[in-house]
Amino acid sequence: MKSERSSTPSSRRTAEAVSRPARRRLLKTAVNGLLLTAGFLLTALVLKASGMSPAALLDRFREVRFGYLLLAGAAYGFQSLFIAKRWTVLLGCYADLGRLPKGFIFYATNLGLLLTSFVPVVGNMGAKALVCKLEQDISLPKTVFAVSLEYLLGFAVIAAMIVPGSLYALGLLGVPAATAVLVLVSAALLIGFPRGYRFFLSRIGGLLAFGERRLGRFALLRRLAGRANALSGRFADIGPRASAKLVRYSLLTYFVVLARSYLCVLAFDIPVGFLEFSLLFAWGYALSCVGVTPGSLGVAELGWFGVLTFAGVGKENAAFFALGKRVVDLAAALALAAGSYVYSGCRKRAWPAEPWPGRGRGITK
Repeated sequence: MKSERSSTPSSRRTAEAVSRPARRRLLKTAVNGLLLTAGFLLTALVLKASGMSPAALLDRFREVRFGYLLLAGAAYGFQSLFIAKRWTVLLGCYADLGRLPKGFIFYATNLGLLLTSFVPVVGNMGAKALVCKLEQDISLPKTVFAVSLEYLLGFAVIAAMIVPGSLYALGLLGVPAATAVLVLVSAALLIGFPRGYRFFLSRIGGLLAFGERRLGRFALLRRLAGRANALSGRFADIGPRASAKLVRYSLLTYFVVLARSYLCVLAFDIPVGFLEFSLLFAWGYALSCVGVTPGSLGVAELGWFGVLTFAGVGKENAAFFALGKRVVDLAAALALAAGSYVYSGCRKRAWPAEPWPGRGRGITK
């Protein structure tokens, strides 16, 4: 009896230790399930607000101009290429890219774009970093930090482009004047972003260093701040040429997504001009990038529905574009992810079995 009592506390602790990860997985699954349900409800709300029945929506797909859709799919390939180029610049600050098989970054980029259709932004970042760790043994913290800065760059461009769109939406500027402001904003990003980006990174480094000093009592927080500060210090060394590349690839990505979206406008026969769509596009794009629900399901549809309704195309046209664009993007992401996986696999088999020795700053395992 005495031995049974003495073994009870340890067995309880063991059971609690085993059940803790299970509870976390269960909680995560429940949260993702609720977010997915919310996404479907928002999508259904868009369809209901349009006044279209599901049968009418399917009938309208027969009128789609598939030639424009093929061009939109090709534009998706250019989008993933520019994102891969941008990520190459960022990841090159930490990793010796010479040891990576040709096509690996393009494959990881397309895998991330595909996962964006199914998981929130944080999950996409983690999955992208996990692929680099499992396949090429690139440090997880470094890849996560690089992907975080990649998202920061993208959102910085979108935020800048919202300015001319807002001036137009508020009636302060007409289409020609707002378009001129959009061109000026793009030029300002190309010229001033490299210096501003380095200044921003230096401020982040100072903030993290301050946190590392002030969080001395809390070992975990101090270690996290110290690691983040060490990582951000590497990016403070990015020169003007690399910073210019980052903003160029970010702007190219933005305008390719704009062109791809307008090709969908043409394919779906939505009555809106290119200049007006270009000005309002930043708002729809920003809302579609809000990864609260898996793949921004419902949030993106609601955003595009609101933007195009504001443009005066009618509720049916706005809902058809929002829902149709989801289908086109998913199909393009699946095709590119499959193609880049096959290409990367072929290049990987032809690559040396042993990784190349580190050069430059190297890769920390």
